[in-house]
Amino acid sequence: MIRWKGLEIDRVARSVRRGDAQVLFSSGHHGRPSIIFQIFCALLLDRPRTKPELFNHIYQHDPDGGPLDGWHIVDIYFCQLRPRMDVLGLVLRRDGLNTSHVYWLEPI
Repeated sequence: MIRWKGLEIDRVARSVRRGDAQVLFSSGHHGRPSIIFQIFCALLLDRPRTKPELFNHIYQHDPDGGPLDGWHIVDIYFCQLRPRMDVLGLVLRRDGLNTSHVYWLEPI
């Protein structure tokens, strides 16, 4: 269990709680956490990252290297995260110039 800024993140149960709000994430392939949960944790608990860095973080152990769309698929993952962020009172932040934008999650 990880506690950070009022959030409780349970990596085993793949759940996140903030106050009375809770979000559950599905399991991924071969017992690994889902991609959405991995991105969520990376954006919340790690340093701000660019989209290519997020893509590499998620697919670094994939023997095929991940989807053919490459790091552009991260935008789809951001869209899938939005309803969960709303429930938990989080916002996706962005900073930087042009293609070097970095992203992270923070409580509202």
